[in-house]
Amino acid sequence: MRAAPARIAVLAFAACAAILLLAPSESRAVTIKICECSISDPDFNPGAILSLGLRIEGEPGENIYGAGISAYGYDESVVDFTNGQTVPSIFHAVAIPAIGAFNGLANSLTSPLQETSIGSSGNRVLLFNGVGLSPATYNPLDPGLDGVIGGGDAQIRISFIATGAGLSTILIGTGYNGDGIVGAGGVLLQSNTIRIQVIPGYAPMCPVPEPNTAVLAGLGLAALAARRSGSRRATGAGSRGPRPSLTP
Repeated sequence: MRAAPARIAVLAFAACAAILLLAPSESRAVTIKICECSISDPDFNPGAILSLGLRIEGEPGENIYGAGISAYGYDESVVDFTNGQTVPSIFHAVAIPAIGAFNGLANSLTSPLQETSIGSSGNRVLLFNGVGLSPATYNPLDPGLDGVIGGGDAQIRISFIATGAGLSTILIGTGYNGDGIVGAGGVLLQSNTIRIQVIPGYAPMCPVPEPNTAVLAGLGLAALAARRSGSRRATGAGSRGPRPSLTP
């Protein structure tokens, strides 16, 4: 007896989570987290929009002198950047509700964000780019794009459009050429990379709040496994039947 498509997706998702729990934990100077995620079309057909909201967090007390963070690695024939916004600063020394946030790591970028490319490194969207002479430390009250101190709003919002068939991975982190988190003495510090696999025409699962990167990496493959299983079931019955749901 074959497992139902939704059951296969759940098992694939659980397997990724199990792998993550067995992995050793790392102390990161900066952690990028997904706080918002939406898809305009449940099946992510060409023309559909994937929208992500991100926040930049850090290890308490870690001194940061610079940060370069990008979205990159995606195949534009499968999924492409459409627009994005970013905050003017992060990691403020002072952040007081209803008053303001001061002395943060300034962002050289302004909204709307732009897609660029550097030689053979491929296209990317630079999400945050800042360097300071004085150290900046993560502040949980850092405002988001709405400007509210302690409100937890996204500090970065980016959108991608499905452009054609295939599979592509959107990487979000400091791995692009020239990016990184800079500590005292110019030392590069550790941060995470979010990996989101997308398959236009297959129903992706949109994670909110942010699971860890190993879970995100498996979402596209879980969707593909579920859809293929559904196709085999439909072929055996002599009818395509309804589209499988990935929600258990």
